[in-house]
Amino acid sequence: MNNLADYIKQFDLEHGDFIVDNGFFYFEDGARRENNPHGPRCEPPQDEYERLRLVVFFWNCKLQLAIEEFHVLKQNLISTARANLNQKHLPDQQGPAMLNELRRKVKFLQGKLKMSEFLLEEAKPEEIKNREQVHEHACSESGKILNELKKIEV
Repeated sequence: MNNLADYIKQFDLEHGDFIVDNGFFYFEDGARRENNPHGPRCEPPQDEYERLRLVVFFWNCKLQLAIEEFHVLKQNLISTARANLNQKHLPDQQGPAMLNELRRKVKFLQGKLKMSEFLLEEAKPEEIKNREQVHEHACSESGKILNELKKIEV
């Protein structure tokens, strides 16, 4: 490799699928790089929990993009079908198939996200679990006090 573009291309190939968010490429394995070719390129974190946090972020973004694509296509197909109905044109026969294909993609990505969230939860350090339990207990107690206060009348 003799130039920066080759290094970036090789980095991208090594890390697989990606999404672009806020000037960064996030890869499905937890790697990331800045959109700026001179910016940092980060291998997946060594820490499994941190790596899985980035993987969950990746799948969540992919899912949100697919859901948006589904809704946009659905609205476009509905608008076209209404226009065809009003103008007595033949309907687009491919519309339902295209929408069902996107629906399958959304379902697939929901599964990927759910699996990565499960793995993230499994890898969560005890320190974080303990902190979350303390927070949940504090919220529960605060809710109880709030309910008691609301019940007190004059």
